[in-house]
Amino acid sequence: MSSENEGKLVTIECSSCGGNVIRDYPMHEDEDTGEMEVSQVPVVLCSQCGKKFDAETEEYYQLIGSELTEDETASDIFELGLKATIDGKVYEIIGRIRYVEEPDFDIDDFDYDEDDEDERDQLSSMLLDEFGLGDSWNEWLAVSDDGVYHYFVEEESGKIFSHSEYIPQSIDLESDSGSIEFDGERIDRDEGYYARVIFAEGEFPYEPEIGERVLCFDIEKDGDQYSVEQGEGEVSITKGERIDDEKIIEVFGSESGDEHEKITRLREKVAKKNKFKKSNRIYKYGILIMLALCLYGSFYSKAIKGTMNNQQILTLNAPEPDGKKIVYKSQVLYGPIDITSGGKLYTMSLDANLKVQEMSDEWQSLRLMLIDNKRLEKQAGDKIGDVKFLAKLFSGVDSFIEPLESYAVTGEFWDESGVDSEGYSWHESALGFSPGAFIIDEPGKYYFYLESYSNKKRKPGTVLISFEEVISSQYYYIALVILLCLFFYTRSKVKSLS
Repeated sequence: MSSENEGKLVTIECSSCGGNVIRDYPMHEDEDTGEMEVSQVPVVLCSQCGKKFDAETEEYYQLIGSELTEDETASDIFELGLKATIDGKVYEIIGRIRYVEEPDFDIDDFDYDEDDEDERDQLSSMLLDEFGLGDSWNEWLAVSDDGVYHYFVEEESGKIFSHSEYIPQSIDLESDSGSIEFDGERIDRDEGYYARVIFAEGEFPYEPEIGERVLCFDIEKDGDQYSVEQGEGEVSITKGERIDDEKIIEVFGSESGDEHEKITRLREKVAKKNKFKKSNRIYKYGILIMLALCLYGSFYSKAIKGTMNNQQILTLNAPEPDGKKIVYKSQVLYGPIDITSGGKLYTMSLDANLKVQEMSDEWQSLRLMLIDNKRLEKQAGDKIGDVKFLAKLFSGVDSFIEPLESYAVTGEFWDESGVDSEGYSWHESALGFSPGAFIIDEPGKYYFYLESYSNKKRKPGTVLISFEEVISSQYYYIALVILLCLFFYTRSKVKSLS
């Protein structure tokens, strides 16, 4: 059937009376609103005797079948006259058949009055409105100079399969109503499906009829794909495989550059897709690297030894008035310690040393300062070992014009207990804290100055100071998020071009 007939007015004669078969758009009731509305899918019927033709009749597809998929009849790659080279043999596409799968519902599975044809027609129209027809696909026929046929199957999804004729060792499609036999294996007949011819153009070894019903089986055996199509008096058996864009270019492309315009466009699309693929791989490796760095940064820490060495107790439990109460002040200087690397990230933590002294219904507020040795020497001079002088110096540290400390942190330990209104005992405590990370710009010798106030006297050494060099994972996580966004973007572009 030639494409020259495409677009011409189609007239179908009724098989019962010879009248003209026409389309009609029946009314049916909307299930949600209860209002009558016009069906979007037409009913095919005879204008003279009123005989109905549904989606299980040839007349239906002869009149409107192709129109239901008219937006999908064009191909991005194939057309008549296109030549391919397969296994060194040149093939030319000479014909195309388009199939559509019959609706995947059975009207007899629904309740209706079998004696009421109008109710059946209305139900059929409603089901078609809801479910529509099945998938459709193109089968392109190519032939070599010596008369060997080859087929290219083009699905709605864009997948393309290359098929060659196949002669099975054995096949039986008729003897068993429940199954077929193919190459020694039984296949349930329910695995097959019916399709209809809705369009044909070009030349064929037979004359395809619009509306012709074909029983199809897609069989996978030993890793190979087989297609069995049983039409009216004819069986076609092919063996095929899926081919990607690169293979299509290889088969249909021209080394001389004088190739079909569609293949040239496909070549450009593949080049663009490969560019996104390459970028996607780079981003994937970047993600793996960033994940490793994030994990490394999260777990890496290097303890700075000697933090609490060379302890100088400047004041111990000195009573000071706090309103009507008395609090006890203690001052301790630790160090110096050596910081060998500048520009690195550090963290410190303070914890109550319960091995030295327990905490029970009491509190202790803390301030810890990291002090550069050069700044301390500038203020103390040769009195850096004078305990009384240092105690007085640090007591007035807040009044200095230039800060003495390089970094400072404050916090509190506390322990509370009691009995609630229902008579149950309770106990709560907070015996440690750790501030955020900070950077020490310059290497050198540093001191830790610890100042505390408590409502009860505390022994020396009741506060443990931990000091560690760490790695910040913040920027790794930011880079990871950016790489993930780029990865999914390029992957979506690859899929859209596939």
